[in-house]
Amino acid sequence: MNSIRKEWDALQAAAADYGRKAAAELLGQCRQGLLTKIAAEAIHFSKFGSMDEALYVHCAWLMAVYEKTVAFCKASEADIASPEVKKIIDGIITILVSRLREFEEAALTAPSSSDGSNPIADEKRAIVAQTVSALKKVEPKAEIETDEWLPAQWIKDELTNVKASLLEIARVHAFSEEYAFYLESLALCQSHLNDFERRKTVQLYQTLMEDEFEILSTIIKIQVMALEQGLDAHSIEKEKIAVHKILSMLREAYQRFGRAATEMATIPEQKEQYPEAYEDFEAFLITCWQQAEVKEDSALKDNIGIFKAKIEKEAEILLGRCRLDFFKSLYRFRGIINEEMALANKMADIFTKMQENWPNPQSACEGAEILKGVAETIEIKIEGLRESISQIAGEYTGIIESFAAENAAPTDEAVQSAKAAIWQLWADSESKLQNNFKQNCRRLPIFTERLLAGEKSAARCQESLNKKSQKFKRETLLYEVSTYEEIIIYSISRLRQLESSEFQQAAVIADDALNQIEALLIKSSIELIRPQPHEPFNSKEHEVLMAESNPDFKKGEIIKMMNSGYRQNDVVLLRANVIAAR
Repeated sequence: MNSIRKEWDALQAAAADYGRKAAAELLGQCRQGLLTKIAAEAIHFSKFGSMDEALYVHCAWLMAVYEKTVAFCKASEADIASPEVKKIIDGIITILVSRLREFEEAALTAPSSSDGSNPIADEKRAIVAQTVSALKKVEPKAEIETDEWLPAQWIKDELTNVKASLLEIARVHAFSEEYAFYLESLALCQSHLNDFERRKTVQLYQTLMEDEFEILSTIIKIQVMALEQGLDAHSIEKEKIAVHKILSMLREAYQRFGRAATEMATIPEQKEQYPEAYEDFEAFLITCWQQAEVKEDSALKDNIGIFKAKIEKEAEILLGRCRLDFFKSLYRFRGIINEEMALANKMADIFTKMQENWPNPQSACEGAEILKGVAETIEIKIEGLRESISQIAGEYTGIIESFAAENAAPTDEAVQSAKAAIWQLWADSESKLQNNFKQNCRRLPIFTERLLAGEKSAARCQESLNKKSQKFKRETLLYEVSTYEEIIIYSISRLRQLESSEFQQAAVIADDALNQIEALLIKSSIELIRPQPHEPFNSKEHEVLMAESNPDFKKGEIIKMMNSGYRQNDVVLLRANVIAAR
């Protein structure tokens, strides 16, 4: 042992200088390849992948139909004899021209390429490029500190296989740190892509699609119907042909764009995908390493190294693996929270959109009072949801911060203690190069205790998040949905009985909001519990609000469902309220 230390003292400066330069060069080239990999994978692993780009494609297609329709209407003016029909067509042209102008203004505000490419795709590329540019400025966390060790392979091969020797050490020392950098950086890039506050172009065209579908629906239900009814037996043949052509174009646009709008509103988010396993990641870095070049230093060919610092480095490797487990757990927990917040905010947005479109009648009547009452209730729901979202976000942050505090990076003192423990283990071994040395290192209490503590901390954090999530869904989100169902049953059903188109439109808005909410819950893997009449009562999933005698039902059968129940991952979050037979 003493001779090894003396040899190291004599060669430390020269070996460290060469090793540092070679390692820095190789790690630097690997980092460049890694940044390219992050840029390529970020969009693939983002929440919607490439599906949100279809927003612009559908909107652009509809605008093309609008232009074609307007052009045909103007070209057919001479064929339109009926003043009433002409008035309706002029109204349609006015609306379509207005929408084309709106689309052009939106295009001016969205970042787009001169080649006319999809602005949402351009936005994604810009976000990824900006993130990767920032990452280039981040110094690598991992360094192969050659002033502390020299691998035995260098001695054996007289530095003729330096790259392979460095690779052997980098695989257990530097690569794990690069993997942590990869996970964090990819998560950061994905977060930017999934951040709709940042994705202004997605917001722009998502809103535009929703508005266009609503406007197109109104055209179909009002102007198109009036246009069709405007034709009579006295209409000339050219007028009939022109009007039917306009009707056909608008209805085809409504059917196709309606399907697209419905599909985009209920796009199933990609199942959570994780970046590649560490083994595959390691193979990628090895490929980068093999493609890189390293200059050899002939002055070191006759030198020999020692093993002490190499052995001590095992401590940092093992501590680094503990940290890697922490980063993996942290990445998973953040994903859970992001999904929870996205669900809550989207539900609040649905109610907000409903509030914005809700009619405000001027006359006083029974329907007007119902509209006013529903509007007030929705406003209360929105305020309550926003407040609850803010509160639960703070609670989630507290849980994550507590988890991070429990798994703080090892102090310099802890690193030195780990190095001392490993060096003592090696020094006390009968054979200094025994094959199971690394396995024995992992069994040292200083590492096993840290790993166990990290596993327990992650389990506690997971349990806390699960409890908070279930409570928030049960007491806030699903409670708001359940009470909104009551509005549909008791208030909106009364509106349906009134003849005014204003009240009928309000019922359509309310139903559409409920459909959007239910689609959102299904996308979030929340199943609806909706028992049917004659279905046997199940206390786990059903809650009896009232028991009635009914000759058409057997005892214990469900007569009617009052409110839906909800289940996620085989856990009943809220039972369905039912009336059962006694």
